[in-house]
Amino acid sequence: MKKLFLVCLLAICGIAVYAQWKPVGDKLKTPWADQIDPNNVLPEYPRPQMERSEWVNLNGLWQYAITPKG
Repeated sequence: MKKLFLVCLLAICGIAVYAQWKPVGDKLKTPWADQIDPNNVLPEYPRPQMERSEWVNLNGLWQYAITPKG
């Protein structure tokens, strides 16, 4: 019983090491991805019938920095 458990544990560990995540490249790219222009983002609210008065458009490129507190 201990040998069977050990063999199963080693098999699971081997599979976990072999099956590491890797990027797939452009396989998941949609036909519309080439039309995206970060300098010309959509300005409108995504669902006009549910627009909120305090909505702010966050589309586009962001510049940020991690700074010390204070």
